[in-house]
Amino acid sequence: MSIGEPLNMISTTYSGRCWKVLHLLLELEDIFEPVYSLFCPLCTTTKKVEYPHYDKLNQIALTGTHVSAAYSKSLLPSVRTQDLSIKEQLESGVRVFDIHIRSVFNKFVLYYKSSYLGLTFDDILKEISNFLSYHLHEFVIMSMSEEEYFAESSTMSDCEIIDQYATGSNGWRLRKNWTLRDSIGMHRGRILLARGNRNYRFAECTVNLNKQCLIQSFKNSPWSFKDIDYKWREIQKLQATSFHANYECFINDMGGVYLESYPEETAKTGITHINGCSLPLNYRMACYFVNSYRGLTIVMADFPTQELSNRINDSNMNYTYDSCPEFLNNPVMN
Repeated sequence: MSIGEPLNMISTTYSGRCWKVLHLLLELEDIFEPVYSLFCPLCTTTKKVEYPHYDKLNQIALTGTHVSAAYSKSLLPSVRTQDLSIKEQLESGVRVFDIHIRSVFNKFVLYYKSSYLGLTFDDILKEISNFLSYHLHEFVIMSMSEEEYFAESSTMSDCEIIDQYATGSNGWRLRKNWTLRDSIGMHRGRILLARGNRNYRFAECTVNLNKQCLIQSFKNSPWSFKDIDYKWREIQKLQATSFHANYECFINDMGGVYLESYPEETAKTGITHINGCSLPLNYRMACYFVNSYRGLTIVMADFPTQELSNRINDSNMNYTYDSCPEFLNNPVMN
């Protein structure tokens, strides 16, 4: 192994005692990090997400992105939900990715609705795997969704295609079987596969979070799709509920693609209307989020800011929060 080569890269060729050594290095990463960063520029620029090794998955909070691969500037404003690439999202602290695919010739190609996102599943897998190679303590959750359509010249099921990817150079990181009660240490360096209820095509090879999580999203909330302020109250309601409800997981979906405005307006810039200006959801949540530590808490966002990601991720180490301005409880600026 050459100097500076990602340690996890040798896992496909070495096993037994060598793999035990790698696990020891995982424990000592904080000691070696100053030296290791000399050979890894990415290590010094990335927002590290910290959580104790012994914690369980159902005790932490993670930042996620809604339709994670819809970041190309060539996409229509109604389709584009991100402005950072997958690599940049990882560097900013995003650890949950919402991946929308179509099956074409027994491969996954990334789409959102009818829009081709200019990427393949191989592209996403390579970016995440490369990141995990340099950040040994980290793990990623990947939520798989298939857009409604007929498979194009594919003879394999979606789970068979997943198995096919798992045999590739980066696919060894994919993990199909895991639970929310697992310790974080069991999954460092891995990509945990998940799905939602409607994605039955992935039923045999992913974990269905919808069955275990209390979710706030457009799919199961009664709010008007055009009312950002009502949406915000639903977001607040789920966060308050997380402090007493008996669920192992809470997902606050802040995606705004079903509101009257474009996702970027809802998330980043705010919306001007007859009564004033409604503040963007990311600004509000970057101040309002509090970790209940009663379940895996995931905040799925369009165009997440660094402040939002920091607020969520830093909560895992019991950092203190700044107080929120009172106007966030009635966030319409005149």
